[in-house]
Amino acid sequence: TVPDELELGAASKGTTPNLRDGGHPAQVSTVRSALQFASVYSAAPGTRCEACALGLVLVVLLLCEGGVVAYYSELQKTMMTSLQAKDLGAFSAILYQIGGVILVVVPITFFHTYAAGFLRIKWRRSLVRKLAKTYLAGNVLGQNCFYRLALMGEIDNPDQRIAEDARQLVDTLFALVQDCAWAVIAVLSFSVVLLRISPSVFFGVIGYALFCTIFATCFFGPAILHLQNILVQQEADMRYLLIRTRENAESVAFFCGGAAEWLHFDMLIAQLVATALRFAKAISALETFTTTSKLAAIVAAP
Repeated sequence: TVPDELELGAASKGTTPNLRDGGHPAQVSTVRSALQFASVYSAAPGTRCEACALGLVLVVLLLCEGGVVAYYSELQKTMMTSLQAKDLGAFSAILYQIGGVILVVVPITFFHTYAAGFLRIKWRRSLVRKLAKTYLAGNVLGQNCFYRLALMGEIDNPDQRIAEDARQLVDTLFALVQDCAWAVIAVLSFSVVLLRISPSVFFGVIGYALFCTIFATCFFGPAILHLQNILVQQEADMRYLLIRTRENAESVAFFCGGAAEWLHFDMLIAQLVATALRFAKAISALETFTTTSKLAAIVAAP
């Protein structure tokens, strides 16, 4: 079989390898794939300590940002109160405090952005090296991996998966984890304030947010993910046709195959446009639901 690293490359895009020799497709869950890709950097003996240290730094910086945002919201509330009361002294004091907040948040934001970028680069480097080593120097049943993949077609477009999909995977997973962590920190920071104002409002808002999130994930998520995977595959097929024509330009010209290649390309781009339009409709439906749910949030709490 194909090595796990390249097999998981197909699973990371939401597809399974096409085993043309009659075998069954590998059923690899997305969560398991993501964890194994993350372990390439976070669990490797040479990079484990570095990954843990960078992760800890990012968590601390996120907590600092969350604390600053919560404190700034309190300052805004106090500033509006002083404006309504026409208290110039209190308003001036708030402005000085806001200036101090800005001085604090600038280095936090800089180091957070730099640490996040540094972690993504290191993670991508480890993942690309692992995949490329398996593809170029690995052996399966006495055959080179790249030769077996070209011969059997067990995984489509391995070059794209190593060079481009690895970057997209790292960026997507990192953004997902960071956004989830920031959302948790923001909820915890503002929950205390909301609980003090009204517990019923707090639980109403939390319940409404959970309902909207679960509904959007279950109703829109599968369709959008399916269409996105089809788009990636169709774009890769279209690009592969152009690369194949370039590499075999002499043969294509000798057999007057330019017209046939154009007809094939025209068919591929028509399929791509049709899928892109379906994807745009799905995204538009999701954005409409998101906007509507935000506007209706004001009446969600009892």
